Amino acid sequence: MTGSAPMPWLESLFGFQGRLGRLRFFGLTCLNGITFGLMFLFGLYMIHLHSLTVGGILAVAGFILTTWATLALQWKRLHDLGHSGWYAIGIVLFSDATQIVARYHRLAALIPDLIVLAAGIVLLFARGTAGPNRYGQGPNLLA
Repeated sequence: MTGSAPMPWLESLFGFQGRLGRLRFFGLTCLNGITFGLMFLFGLYMIHLHSLTVGGILAVAGFILTTWATLALQWKRLHDLGHSGWYAIGIVLFSDATQIVARYHRLAALIPDLIVLAAGIVLLFARGTAGPNRYGQGPNLLA
């Protein structure tokens, strides 16, 4: 397996340049969900304890950081597959569409969920482009 050295984890988590292999994508996606999800939940808990300012700041910061990192991770994974990172915005919008559609029809809300699930399966299991592509050198872990 050839490829460039892995990028630092902060760059992997928040940057939009380069490519990301399957294993690193999975690990950083788990880290993203756990870390910033807990930050968001702690913020909501602080709001419940009547600390609206601190809780609101934590909840909003957790939401923004989670969304940014999710976009960045999917963006680089799509690069590894040889696709434009702009598709990541569509994946995130489809995940949000579920909430909107569910208000009107619960069964129809499954459609965006299934699209997001399919995209997640592809991002997690599809083999990346072998060797360099227009987005850079291949990652060295499970490219």
